Amino acid sequence: MKKGSVTIYVCLILLVLLSLLLTVLEGAKSRAVSLRADTAFDLSVYSVFAEYNRQLYKEYGLLFIDTSYGEASASPERVNRHLRYYMQQNLDKDESGFKVFDFTKCLVEQTAITGCSYATDEKGAVLERQAVAYMKHK
Repeated sequence: MKKGSVTIYVCLILLVLLSLLLTVLEGAKSRAVSLRADTAFDLSVYSVFAEYNRQLYKEYGLLFIDTSYGEASASPERVNRHLRYYMQQNLDKDESGFKVFDFTKCLVEQTAITGCSYATDEKGAVLERQAVAYMKHK
């Protein structure tokens, strides 16, 4: 009778330890996924901002994004498509070269631009704010 009591005791202890270990691993995985998504988003926003109009910057030192991307009219949706593209590219990078299961795989479901301002908004107030900030800096 005493031989079985140690086995049951060890099984119960192992069950508690295994539960604790799996909880810690799930928390680490969740944090890794969050960090990967945040990093991909930051890189994607920097990539979109890097598409500023170089002519405006060269001549006037202004950083504005040309949201028309060569089309006839401007649209924030085009910027949103570029953001989504860069997000997917940043999340799909596999530096190792090995085909392994990725526990931190992220997919882009949707992106949204919640607000934007144009240089011509409020009779040029956005442009004026940048000019004033530039002059204060200089």
